Amino acid sequence: MENQQAPPPMVRYVNSAALRVMYPAVEEGQSGRLWTSADSGRTWQSGEAVPCGSAVVFVAPHDGEISLWVGPDGETPDTTTRPTARFIIDTEAPTIQIHELRARFDERNQTELTGRATLIEEHISPRGVRLFHRDAGAVTWTDGGVVSIVNGVFRWPVAPGAPEIADIRLVATDLAGNSTISQRRAARLRADGEPNSTSRPAPSASTPDRKAPAAAPPLAQPLAEDAHPVALESDSAAAHLKNLAREFAATGRFDLAAARFAEASRMSGDDVDSLAAWGDALLKSGALEDAQKKFEFALQRDDGMLEALMGMGNVAEQRGEYPSAAAWFRKAVARHAKSPDAWLRLGDATNRAGDATEARRAWQQAADHAPLESTTREAAERRLRLMRNLGD
Repeated sequence: MENQQAPPPMVRYVNSAALRVMYPAVEEGQSGRLWTSADSGRTWQSGEAVPCGSAVVFVAPHDGEISLWVGPDGETPDTTTRPTARFIIDTEAPTIQIHELRARFDERNQTELTGRATLIEEHISPRGVRLFHRDAGAVTWTDGGVVSIVNGVFRWPVAPGAPEIADIRLVATDLAGNSTISQRRAARLRADGEPNSTSRPAPSASTPDRKAPAAAPPLAQPLAEDAHPVALESDSAAAHLKNLAREFAATGRFDLAAARFAEASRMSGDDVDSLAAWGDALLKSGALEDAQKKFEFALQRDDGMLEALMGMGNVAEQRGEYPSAAAWFRKAVARHAKSPDAWLRLGDATNRAGDATEARRAWQQAADHAPLESTTREAAERRLRLMRNLGD
């Protein structure tokens, strides 16, 4: 048993439910056992046996605090036992939403951007919320620093020489590293009127918002080396994370899906199927540049992969680059001539690029290859009917 007076190990916040546990026994051949506690060591539940020198993957059943203890098999922890490690599992990203932005003059007659925003997060990090900005139409974002949301309001001083119009992005990050963005395009950074002519009192920041998270504890540090170390890298854990990512994507939580794919990649590298699925999650969460990189990596490994070819076409189409999108979808149907979805997307892209003849042919191919009563067939036939009704 551990000394009752020994301080408990530092809590580590992690955004993975999968933890890899090893037991380096003192005696050769001695096995250990993993015990877990969800109530800070008041009660313990016996887990898997851990053979000497090997590891097991423990998957927490839900988010929240979990304490782990690994000791010799046959020894039982109690309320005096010092945990091997303590974690707070947090797999959910913060919720942040910009509701309103307005440029105005502050009490010093300096231009500031004020906004109303909602932030919901129990474990907000010291980095809290950061504001990023970029010139309208630019690619690279500039870090504008930390902003505090108090009473649902934030204030950000506009730097001299800033453009009149800029895209604004708020990024909320919790202690486990989960991040969420909320973005507004083409926000005006010039205050109307003259200094002192229309400026109003600054929003009050003296009283905390009832819904705002409490002040965050200090950012947890990595665990110090212990006699029974707990690591977080494992092929099995990575596989669990990839499955979790696909479940998030299936329910429309694409930011969470992308975060889980990223963590799995850090653990065990990337397989081509996961790269394409990761790219799709990034695409649907609005991160077009990052999505394109994942699809490109996938195509480097398999230049005929349907999902990656379709992904590249979808990225181009979302950018409004319809001829480029059509070119990618042509590559997709050249390698996968019986894919109704690829034919449907080719028809959409060529129609938007102004080639109604090719669009009609592609939609007909989609209808011919799609199963009866499928949504793809219905979509293709609907497009063909519309084109006939338009007389084109």
